[in-house]
Amino acid sequence: IKEHFSTIKKSMSKIDLTVGTCIINEDKILFVLHTKLNLWLFPGGHIDPDETPDQAALREAMEETGLEVEFLEYSPLGKAKEELTPSAFPFHTSFHSVGDHDHWALFYACKTKNTKLIKSHESHDIAWLGKEDIKKLKNCPDNVRNMALYILKKYA
Repeated sequence: IKEHFSTIKKSMSKIDLTVGTCIINEDKILFVLHTKLNLWLFPGGHIDPDETPDQAALREAMEETGLEVEFLEYSPLGKAKEELTPSAFPFHTSFHSVGDHDHWALFYACKTKNTKLIKSHESHDIAWLGKEDIKKLKNCPDNVRNMALYILKKYA
């Protein structure tokens, strides 16, 4: 625990809260080739002011892919009477550097029934990839690859 907080404290440049959406359709996961980073990632981005992480995840998926998505995981505790809405449950979190600042990212498992994609200006490319293609994918961070394979194993 001490090492964990020490890493966060050392980083303290600037920490942005972000979301990522691991979108599954049958036996494929959606990846975008990020324009600035030239990496294959999940659709996602920064949480805007006055926006919940759930809202940010849905917005980012729509902006970057044209897809309306549904969350696959919610808190096992359900919604308490004082809570405004049930909250989606991230399947993974990650604290990582993106160069000049750091991201604390919440990753959500999502599904879509519609597969018609609209590529945004934030991506060079966009693709539905199956297990074997994900394993061979170049320019993909190991944690993203591992998350995609985990979601395929769990939901495909």
